[in-house]
Amino acid sequence: MAWLDRIKACQNWDSQNYGYLYDSQGQLLGRPRKDFIDILITDYKDIFHQPELYHISLHQKFSSFEERTSIIREVLEDIQKNYALFPLWRNEVWHASVDFYAPAEFNLERGAVAHFGLMAWGVHVNGFVRKKDGLYIWVAKRSPHKAAWPSKLDQIVAGGQPANITPMENVIKEAEEEANIPRHIAKQAQSVGAISYTVNWQGLHRDEMFVFDLELPLDFIPEPVDGEVESFQLMPVKEVMEIVKKTDKFKDNCALVLIDFFIRHGFLMPDEPDYFKIIKGLH
Repeated sequence: MAWLDRIKACQNWDSQNYGYLYDSQGQLLGRPRKDFIDILITDYKDIFHQPELYHISLHQKFSSFEERTSIIREVLEDIQKNYALFPLWRNEVWHASVDFYAPAEFNLERGAVAHFGLMAWGVHVNGFVRKKDGLYIWVAKRSPHKAAWPSKLDQIVAGGQPANITPMENVIKEAEEEANIPRHIAKQAQSVGAISYTVNWQGLHRDEMFVFDLELPLDFIPEPVDGEVESFQLMPVKEVMEIVKKTDKFKDNCALVLIDFFIRHGFLMPDEPDYFKIIKGLH
């Protein structure tokens, strides 16, 4: 494998397989798979409007956020009952909006977000320490019981971004829930940018991740709390680089976050032949 292989794993989709979902203002909201649109238009033609082939929206009679949220919930529960299309049904509420800073068009089950090709957001935190012999990174190993990416390697802290709190508040919350990092330490995390990607995986993931670096005290040891992480291991940055470059042990989007970390901290240098392709592939 090579750096670009990890990039391509998260930047991989064929636009011809996807249609268009618009919000009540006519703005592009999502890119559902065409076969999913076929189900919506065939089974729920009184709910979804198709002005042209594979261009859909909710009927205008659903004029409020509450009405749209209610009818989408009914549709998804019915689809799950009849087709079992959502293997990652989480009973978690997600917001559908054209942009992170835009109001939600409706809320829906998080496990159906990719089927509608909606934008999704999350936070990823690189936890690291400085030793005399260089930089070390805390690496999480996901629980083997996770529905998605079981036993893969991960950042010390990561999670989906709810609509009702800020990314920094989410970092603090997830840090405590996943790694038992106290608030006074977690709030020292530094915002260092964002990474975006689009990949075909059980629908279309159009994801944007807020990235944070958190330098941890040398004597701090993270602990699994909520069952999503099996263990944590502190690794020299060069060892982490070898794992990312030569294997697929890291969850795909976590590999992108680490590649960005390597670039920003001067470990992945411009003498890398694919340097510009790598940077462009992170966005």
